Amino acid sequence: MKRRPPPTLRRIALEFLALAALHYALLHLLARARLLEHLLAPGPGSRIALAITAGFLLLRLFLIVFGVGWLAARLWLLLSRPRAA
Repeated sequence: MKRRPPPTLRRIALEFLALAALHYALLHLLARARLLEHLLAPGPGSRIALAITAGFLLLRLFLIVFGVGWLAARLWLLLSRPRAA
């Protein structure tokens, strides 16, 4: 099994920015489509809307609670790894 090369600063930043951009795009989509209203008053045909809204809320939970620590840990590991001579 091949080992993946250690992440670079550019890759770490791109991954985090991609998650933040996905969050921002979904936030605007959910606001325009009024999908968040299905959480308060779900009807018989709102299973897909509830699944999309739950996915968005899980992404938001990850970014707000775990994302900052994940980014800090990856940056710390990047800066503290031994350099080649």
